[in-house]
Amino acid sequence: SSDLKKKKRVLDFQKPKLKVGRKHAKDPKQYQTLPKVEAISISVQPSVRKLLTEDDQPAALSNDRLKIHLSRLRHYSASIRSDALSGLRSLLKEEPDLLHLNLAPLLNQLAIMLEESDENVREKVTELFESLVIPLTAEPDFSPFYPLLLAHLNSSLAHLDPNVGRDALIVLTALARDYPRLVSASIRKVFPGLAGFLREAVKKKRKKLTGIVLGRLVEIFAVIMKIEPDLETQH
Repeated sequence: SSDLKKKKRVLDFQKPKLKVGRKHAKDPKQYQTLPKVEAISISVQPSVRKLLTEDDQPAALSNDRLKIHLSRLRHYSASIRSDALSGLRSLLKEEPDLLHLNLAPLLNQLAIMLEESDENVREKVTELFESLVIPLTAEPDFSPFYPLLLAHLNSSLAHLDPNVGRDALIVLTALARDYPRLVSASIRKVFPGLAGFLREAVKKKRKKLTGIVLGRLVEIFAVIMKIEPDLETQH
């Protein structure tokens, strides 16, 4: 009996020997711990897919993109600031309503950048003012921000780099074209800066810059001369 018990114990723990290429037979009594589930497939409707594309995003996503561009305008890297301005310009061209919805943060940041030291970045700021921000903004909406812009323009005209003053003059000319009453009413505040800038250009014999300044001044004062009689009749 002891031999039978020993033989049974050996059989209980003996592993079955398999021939090459064969697999272990599955034990029918083995407990399966993984439940059987069916995969769920969710198809995206074409209209939803279209909203998720880069070219046609919902308004909320576009607004987020604008905020990202604005935050990058304060980056220490000039190349990142330049890329942000390019992205901002493309976005505002596609969705001009974003300009009116974000006018305050946009103008507050761009006004500071009129004194930007990097020429490439500053030229993009100037171009953004001249081609999009000023033409697309009505005078009543723009007027609350005009004093801030004028302060930075005056500071730019007195800048040591004459190119900063030149670009400020371009913005001032664009302002005179679209908001002649605002510029005419404030010309006494900006005239000392204009006169000083012209004087420095002549003094240092910068002929090309002097020609640009004189051309811009003629255009600005021509606008003011047209608007002045209207202002006098109102008074």
